[in-house]
Amino acid sequence: MQTMGRGGGDEIVPGAPSGDTGGVVHPVPALEGKGPPGVAGASPLLSIPKLFALLSINLSNMVCHMAFSVLVSFYPQAAAARGISEVTVGWIFSTFAIASFFAAPFVRAPLRRYGRRNCYAAGLLLVSLASGAFAIAHRVQDNACYILLCLLLRALQGLGAAFAETAAYALIAAVDRDSLSFNLGMTEVSTGLGYMLGPVIGGLLFDRGGFELPFVCMSAGLFLASLFAMGSLPVDRSPAPRQELRPGGKPASGFAAKRVLGALRTGVRNAFEPMAQL
Repeated sequence: MQTMGRGGGDEIVPGAPSGDTGGVVHPVPALEGKGPPGVAGASPLLSIPKLFALLSINLSNMVCHMAFSVLVSFYPQAAAARGISEVTVGWIFSTFAIASFFAAPFVRAPLRRYGRRNCYAAGLLLVSLASGAFAIAHRVQDNACYILLCLLLRALQGLGAAFAETAAYALIAAVDRDSLSFNLGMTEVSTGLGYMLGPVIGGLLFDRGGFELPFVCMSAGLFLASLFAMGSLPVDRSPAPRQELRPGGKPASGFAAKRVLGALRTGVRNAFEPMAQL
């Protein structure tokens, strides 16, 4: 604190450095993004478009995982009524996780080429179509064709899940990077809710409308979620392809190790979470 003489009086100026400043006081600039609301430099509240984008991601993520687990409560009994063994039912359930596991590492190239929003909506739409096809799969009389059709549809669901979930994490990072940890946590919450509510809703719909109704409802919900995603998520422009270099200056071949590990983590989680519902 320093006293400065101006107009014959002494004025106390807080924050002024001790020593001679030549009568000039330099204000301390406010830190960007810091301070309480209403103060210069304070962080603004999350904008409405960002809120809609995050809400769209979490709602569609929940419905997507409901579609994966909706058949847990009634499909084993329906398959047993057709004389299908429990081992075969287990393979039908696992096909989704296997397809998602192997597809996840290769989603990066379409994301860069077509954009995160388009890949996310395409993944939801693919899951929607595969779920809707399950509604008519039980009309196939031959058990061998029925099993092959179910395996194919679960594989398509897994492929769509790989696109949707990988793109969802990229979208969250792009929409609100400042609260990335919180937003990723909320996405995990919506994933858990989807796995938890799927069997309950599936059992209720099966009691009301038989085998077809649960898949029809999930397909319709995912189709609406894909439309909502296209309308609420920001349009992203994919950067031009670039050649990655190693430290020595030579072109890098394949995916970076950290990207492969991240994709494998998503695949492993998709492999084990549906099994917890059995």
